[in-house]
Amino acid sequence: MFFFQTRLLHHKRPLDRLLEEGHVIGAHTHRHPNLSTLQAIDQRREIETSKRQIEKITGQTVKYFRPPFGQFNEDTLNVRSDLKLVMWDVASFDWLFKERP
Repeated sequence: MFFFQTRLLHHKRPLDRLLEEGHVIGAHTHRHPNLSTLQAIDQRREIETSKRQIEKITGQTVKYFRPPFGQFNEDTLNVRSDLKLVMWDVASFDWLFKERP
């Protein structure tokens, strides 16, 4: 399962392989803000934009949502509508590694 910021997604990204291999793409907001700092209307906009763009690009219904930084509040739970909240138990810290192989 992969969660993308949709501002980084577009039709030229190589998503075909992910989909062909059976991976699921979930929503992760459009711009990756800390949702717990936003008003409900702004949270809804971030989540709905992400969901809509992923569905447009992949042709698949988005069913899962992971909040950026694992941060959310009661508003987030209310506005995520039909998306199942997915969290994690281990951080990879991949953002710490600036070098590319």
